[in-house]
This record gives sequence, C-alpha cells and structure tokens, in this order.
Amino acid sequence: MKLVLASKSPYRKKLLSRLGYPFEVSPSNINENLLKQSNLTNLEIAYALAKEKAKVVLNSFPDSMIIGSDQILVFQNQIFDKPGNHQKALEQLNLLNAKTHHLITAVSVISRDNEYHFHNKTELTMKELSEDEISCYLLKDTPYDCVGSYKIESFGIGLFENIKTDDFSAIEGLPLIALSAYLRSTLGPWLL
Repeated sequence: MKLVLASKSPYRKKLLSRLGYPFEVSPSNINENLLKQSNLTNLEIAYALAKEKAKVVLNSFPDSMIIGSDQILVFQNQIFDKPGNHQKALEQLNLLNAKTHHLITAVSVISRDNEYHFHNKTELTMKELSEDEISCYLLKDTPYDCVGSYKIESFGIGLFENIKTDDFSAIEGLPLIALSAYLRSTLGPWLL
C-alpha cells in the first residue's frame, strides 16, 4: 500500500523520512482558520485538522494510506499561528518568555478501510530571556514558518528551561514513536 504524507511541511517530510518507509507528499491545502475558530476544544481542533488533511488527500489517493498531522500551540487558552515575519515572531516569543505553553500534535492515519488517530501533548517552559537574546535568536534561526517562533531542532533548544514530552519528535510536528509503531503493525518492519 502506498504511503502519502498530507502536508507541505518540509519538517514533517524530513521527520517521516527517518522511519525508512517510501512515501509521497501531497499537501491538502485546507482552510485551517475555519476549524481554529470553531467551538471545539484545543485537542478537538488539532484532531479535526489532522483528520481533514488526511481525508482530503485520500480523495486523490483512494488506494493509499494517508498521514495527516497538525500541531497547535496553546498559551493561556489562545492558539498561536505561524508568525510569518520577524515582528510577529518577536511578539510571540515575548509572550512566551519565562512562561509555560503546550504543543498539541495530532495525527490521523487513514485508508479506505481503516482509521487510526493519536496525539502528543508537550509542555514547554521558556527561560527568562532578554529582548536582545530573543532578537539574536530570531535572526539566527529565522523560525517564521514555525508555530511558536522557534526551531527546537536547531538553536531554539537554547530558549527552554524545561520540556516534558513522551516523544521529542512531536515538537517538530510528527510524533515518530507512536507513528512508527503503527506503521510497523500495518506495513511490516521497515528494516527488512
């Protein structure tokens, strides 16, 4: 069965390639704002986004297994979007500075005959940083396409005082531990 990643994220593509299974990429291009502005809980929003991405791509690849994933950052019950530019990233990091926020990463793996859904919730506490430290970080990593305005896999790790998670890869956008266990149970071992 063909494996398809329903994402345009280069980070998710790089993460999935670490599992060793061949796959294609087909972005879903759904309107995420409609679901983010609904009356769903934060976890329900993350799941709804992941499911919708996978279902849209399944229409184009009906005989495939589709992986949809979405991640939301929740801080004081507010959902952050990708900043898109330096000023918005600066604003986000100033809000998160010396405080705790959560990343909810939901995954839906669907095919014509089966659906499997799971999520990871990560708690991250930032160090207390000066305005200069934040500005220098942003210029070094340019995380303007990353929710929360940091790249944990790069210099962004230095922003944090504490991280609590079951799967560090979930912070980058795709929880590989649970996903690899599911793919192994359905597609077989990737090492053979």
